[in-house]
Amino acid sequence: MKHHHGDGTNYYFFEDPSVFYFPIHEYPCYAGTGRAYENGSGEGAGHTMNVPVPFGTGIEEYLDAFYVQCIRSIRGYNPEDSGPELWW
Repeated sequence: MKHHHGDGTNYYFFEDPSVFYFPIHEYPCYAGTGRAYENGSGEGAGHTMNVPVPFGTGIEEYLDAFYVQCIRSIRGYNPEDSGPELWW
C-alpha cells in the first residue's frame, strides 16, 4: 500500500493526455493532495484517477479499488490515440 500520494508525478502528468495516472494511496496524509476529484485538467482531464483510501486499508479493499475503479477506467482508453505507451 502506498502511503504517499506522489504529488510530483500527479503534477507532472496532470495535463498530459498520453498518460493515465492511477495512484491508490492513503488520505489524508502528506502532501494533502490526491483527492478523488483531482482528475486532470486541460487535455489531460480524465487521465488522472486518484483513489484515496483511509489508513489501515487492507489488501482486499486495495485490490477492489484497483480492479473495480482502474480496470473500468482504462477500458476504452487507447494509448495510441493519445500517446506512446500504457504502463501497467
